[in-house]
Amino acid sequence: AVDFHPEGEDAAVLGAVIAHATGGDLLLAAIEPDRPFVIPGVDRRSMRPQTASMLGRARDSLTPGARIIVDRDLSIARGISRVINQQHRQLLVCGSSRCGPAGEVSIGRTTRQLLDRAPCSLAIAPRGLSADRELQFARIGVGFDGGDESRAALAVAATIARGAGAELLVRGVVDDQLPSLGWPGWWRGPIREAWREVMGEEVASMRTLIDDAISQLGVPVTAEVKRDV
Repeated sequence: AVDFHPEGEDAAVLGAVIAHATGGDLLLAAIEPDRPFVIPGVDRRSMRPQTASMLGRARDSLTPGARIIVDRDLSIARGISRVINQQHRQLLVCGSSRCGPAGEVSIGRTTRQLLDRAPCSLAIAPRGLSADRELQFARIGVGFDGGDESRAALAVAATIARGAGAELLVRGVVDDQLPSLGWPGWWRGPIREAWREVMGEEVASMRTLIDDAISQLGVPVTAEVKRDV
């Protein structure tokens, strides 16, 4: 998803790197606001050529070979989702909020709508990413809890890591905070000991899940399980 703002270029750069790593087909898409009323000073007939020209410049400077498409909708998020469906995209890349800090990912209003609406995986580019035109993936991190969603995320990350020659870091986290249930003071010592033993078993179980999941990935993997509160 690309617009007239620098954050759209951030999305294009991240999309290009992922497409190159996976051998994917990259499409730059822009949605024009379809207003049901006349906006003073705006010629709707000139909007499409201007938007297409913007996409062409982004393609030529950032993602040579990408296809471009322009659509129109009252809702930018709805328009993007429609294009994603029609064009059979497997990943949507958006830029961060223009109000967010540079170098970090932050979610703007449209992207927040896409979290519920997008019919595919969603990636968000850190703000200012396009300043690095030679972006390469060196390490890719995946949070893993053994669920179906984390397994799907791991599979996607492994595909990208394999194509990019990047190291894959898989991390599981076990919450080892002792529940506060008003234990009497004289019970706390034995309870803590029993809780540490239970959490040790949880860590071992999580490590087994991760080891099983990464055994067939075919990419360099660093796996770890952290205990946190």
